[in-house]
Amino acid sequence: MPKLRSFAVATAAAATLVVGGLTATPASAATTSTLSCETWQDSNTFGARCTSNDGASWYRAWAMCQNGVTVWGQWLVPGVKDWWSYAYCTSVNSSLAYGGYSQG
Repeated sequence: MPKLRSFAVATAAAATLVVGGLTATPASAATTSTLSCETWQDSNTFGARCTSNDGASWYRAWAMCQNGVTVWGQWLVPGVKDWWSYAYCTSVNSSLAYGGYSQG
């Protein structure tokens, strides 16, 4: 039974991240998070670099592309080696509409 409960919790958490990403505001508005992040964007890509003092264990960038597809960057640990997570709309033959970041 514990494995079934873990699966249900993991599924609910994944669904929350997806729904949260799809309902986020444009990059020009502040992204609500407990992370401290710097963001960057151009016409095709959205990037985020984050630090955390409150236990956030992972973050990644996401981008809503002009063709309606959401793409995701690599999961990273906040504050490690000054790394950036990038979400590329060019991977789905589109350009950037807006973007944000998620924590896990």
